[in-house]
Amino acid sequence: GLDRGRIDLDYVFVGVGPDREDVYGYGLLLMQDANVSASKIMQRIFELLDLSERNPLTMSDGLAVFSTRGGRITFQQGQVSNRLAAILVEPGGWTDILDKTVDLYVVAVPLKTVQSVLQQIPVVKVFVGFKDKLYRVRVEGHYADSSDNLVRKEVLTDIKEGLAQG
Repeated sequence: GLDRGRIDLDYVFVGVGPDREDVYGYGLLLMQDANVSASKIMQRIFELLDLSERNPLTMSDGLAVFSTRGGRITFQQGQVSNRLAAILVEPGGWTDILDKTVDLYVVAVPLKTVQSVLQQIPVVKVFVGFKDKLYRVRVEGHYADSSDNLVRKEVLTDIKEGLAQG
């Protein structure tokens, strides 16, 4: 959970009925100056980014735009950032709070990588320099799964090829 910071949630119920699939809506969640270190998913993502600093998850800001149907939350947009990294949730990823399952991708980059790449000139080199610095992370499984099984790093071949050609 969240043990500090602020969370604002706006949610609109569009449909309500007797079955759980009849309950649906959409929402926006904003998070400011939050410590999300209790999340094993976030801990594992930062571990995969090789961020060895002792509590990289403190003072994070975040945003989520989502829709719901039954227990399933589907993300249209999501991001978490702090002084060490930026993490973007790919649209269409979801979590089911009733079945306690998740299936989504995130793209993450350590900010120290961004700073070193931005020092390269000309500008074309900036994009080529990122091709080996971005990480695509798959989050899939049951909430009870170990973080090693739930969160896995994948290769960004499609993005790397597009950047290398540009």
